[in-house]
Amino acid sequence: MKILTMNAEHPGHFKVVDDGILLCIYCNYAIKWEKKSTVDDHVRGPVHCAKKAAYEKKQRNGEIRQQRTITSTISIADSKKELIEDLIQALATANIPLEKVNSLIPFF
Repeated sequence: MKILTMNAEHPGHFKVVDDGILLCIYCNYAIKWEKKSTVDDHVRGPVHCAKKAAYEKKQRNGEIRQQRTITSTISIADSKKELIEDLIQALATANIPLEKVNSLIPFF
């Protein structure tokens, strides 16, 4: 079976991330998708059902937070590093001491 087939059999339960990982959106858990029974057992399990109900309740209340993938986390970290490097270069060009950066911390 293919990972996309497993994802299609249970619409809304999973998302495919980072090179073939099937992530349960309710449990924030990577599922071994190679066997259909493993995926089906997870979807029918009491923990998944409870977390699905809690997720849907939070979704109705607007409190949903999704776990980030490793790729997106690295991308965010890289852009933050780039911002810091640009800030240091701008301060150095303007001849402003780096100790003054502490007053800018609330903006980051």
